[in-house]
This record gives sequence, structure tokens and C-alpha cells, in this order.
Amino acid sequence: MVRGCAAGVYHSRTVPADPRGGPCALCNLHDASPCGVQEPRISAARMPRRRTSELAARPLLPNRIMLEQFDWLASLRSSPVLLALLISAVLTAGYALERLVYFAVRGGSADHALALALDSLRAGREEEALRVLTRCSHPFGPVALEILRAPETSAEGLEERIRIALTGQRLLFERHLGLIGTMGKITPLMGLLGTVWGTMRALHEISRPGIQGSSLLASGVAEALLTSAVGLVVAVPALFVFHQFTRHVGNQLTVAEHHARTLRLEAEAARGSRPSERAA
Repeated sequence: MVRGCAAGVYHSRTVPADPRGGPCALCNLHDASPCGVQEPRISAARMPRRRTSELAARPLLPNRIMLEQFDWLASLRSSPVLLALLISAVLTAGYALERLVYFAVRGGSADHALALALDSLRAGREEEALRVLTRCSHPFGPVALEILRAPETSAEGLEERIRIALTGQRLLFERHLGLIGTMGKITPLMGLLGTVWGTMRALHEISRPGIQGSSLLASGVAEALLTSAVGLVVAVPALFVFHQFTRHVGNQLTVAEHHARTLRLEAEAARGSRPSERAA
């Protein structure tokens, strides 16, 4: 029983020695290399990062080639539906941009204008309150002006003036929103119509005598399906913009009505206190 073998390897435990002077029993087990001797590991060659990125981007190459080689002008000339979708996209983007600029211009601070107007009314400076509301670009300004400009109007008359002012502001804020919403709803149907139209045209072309091959049919169907894709691309942003703008208009008008009624109560209280002060 020895701790060293003929292979010159020191074992951590006692093993039987080989009488022939060769390696010990542990070294000869399963024809392994001498105990304690580790064969060098063969590590797999790592792929360069550049090569990895090229392989990852390879599935995108057919789509890029398809978009670059597609004849867009020929599709516009041969498909009136695709041309109509393009015009719809331009109109939707233009009106959405116009509404965005208008909302930015009319986005004044109603809270700040209300605080200044209330301070002026409580101090008895009604003319200053009128100037503050005139400079206010928020819908609250025009609505509140209708209240202060008719001090002798009855309660029913003031309610009617408030409703008329709010309706006028709603008309201004909701301008062109109906067109944006309509574009968002009809462009998918227009895309479906273009798909049916293009498929029928492709089938008609391939049914002519002397024309064979599936490539013509495939190109025609691809061109037809393009109209559906364009319709969805136009519809999804249009509907998103329409709902966001509609909610913004509702919030602005709600704030305007709430602040106008608050100002009305304060104005009535200020006007009612003046005769009592004069009598005293």
C-alpha cells in the first residue's frame, strides 16, 4: 500500500501499488490518464460579436430587400385605393398637427386666471378682473367674461349665457376632430377594399392566355395586401389621436365650467355686499 505510483503522481489516499511498476489502480481505472493529471480542456471557439450581430440581423434582410425593390410608384398608379389611403394619411397628419398647435395656444392656466379674478372681485376691482379674463387663453376666460359682462341678468339668463359660451368653445375645440376620427374608422375598410381589388386584378392577369407562373400571382397578391397594411398604419394613430384629443377637450371644458360657476358665486357675493356697505 503506497501513496505514490509509477506515474509519479501523489495520491490523496492510500492505493495498492502495481507490482509491474506501472501506474497504480486509480490511474489504470477505465484507461484514464494518470491520477492528478488533467487533460487540457478544448474550449469551443467563441464567435466574434460582429459575426453574431450579422447573423442576428440576417432575418431582417429579406424584409429590407422587399421594401427597397418594391415599385411604389407603379402601385400608386395601378391602385386608386392606395392613392386614396395616401391622401387620407396626409390629411389626418395635417389636421392632427393643426389641432395640436391650437391646443398648445389655448392651453393657458385656468387656475391662475381664476385666482387673480377672485382677488380682484374681492377687492372691488371688477375692471381688473375683466382684463385678467380677457388675457386668459383657456376656455374659462371667454365663459367667465359672459358672466361678468351681464351683472343685471337673472339666474336663468346667466345659466343660458354659460351654456351658450361653453357650446361655442366646444365647437372651436372640436373642429376637425370628426374628420380625424372618420379617417381612423374608414381607412381599414379602404385597405380591405384595396386587397380585394388587387387580388381580383392579379387573378385576372394570370388567367390570360400565354401568361404562366406563380411569381406574377405572388407579386399581385403582395401588392394587394399592401393596401391593408397601409390602412392599418393610418387607422391606428388616427384613432389614438382622436381619443386623446377628445378627452383633452372634455377636460378643458369641464374645468372651464367649474371655474366659471365658482367665479359667478363670488361675483354675486361681491355685488350683494356692496349695497349693505353703502347703507352702513
